[in-house]
Amino acid sequence: MPERKVIVLCLRPRRLQPCLVKYGTTAMQNGPLWWSSRHRRHHRFSDTPQDMHSPVQGGFWHAHIGWILSIEYDDRDLSNVRDLVRYPELCFLDNHEWMPLVAYALICFVIAGLPGVVWGFVVSTLAVFHATMLINSLGHVWGTRRYVTTDASRNNALAPRAGSLGAI
Repeated sequence: MPERKVIVLCLRPRRLQPCLVKYGTTAMQNGPLWWSSRHRRHHRFSDTPQDMHSPVQGGFWHAHIGWILSIEYDDRDLSNVRDLVRYPELCFLDNHEWMPLVAYALICFVIAGLPGVVWGFVVSTLAVFHATMLINSLGHVWGTRRYVTTDASRNNALAPRAGSLGAI
C-alpha cells in the first residue's frame, strides 16, 4: 500500500511539472516561459502580422525555420504567461535553458561516447526540432478544413505523428 501512495504522489501535476519541463527544454526551443508566451501569442494572433511563424504572412520557410533564426523574436515578453511566472522552476529553466541541453549531451557522451552525442543528442534533437517546426509550416498550408475560421490552419494527418516524434 505505501508504494501505491508514492506513485500517486509522484503523478500529481505539480510534482510532475519540473520533470516534464526539463525534458521539454531538451527540445532546444528556448525556455518554457518564452515558448509558452510565443505559443499563446501564435494562437491568439494566428496568421496575422503579429503571428511570428505564419506561413501566410512570411512563407513556408519562414514558418518552418526562418522565424527561429531571427533575433526579432528573442525577447521574453512574459505579460501573457503571468500564471506560469509564479513557478520558480519555470523561471529558473527559462533563464538557464541550456542547462538541460548540456546535461542531456553529457549523458549521451557518458553512455556511448562521441557516437552517443552525435546520434543520441544531435540527430535526435534536430529530428524533434524539425518535426515540431513542420507543425508550424505544414499545419497552415496542407490539409483539410472541417470548420471555417479566420486563419489558414488545417487538419493534417501527419502533424500528430510529427509532433510525437520526440516521444518515440
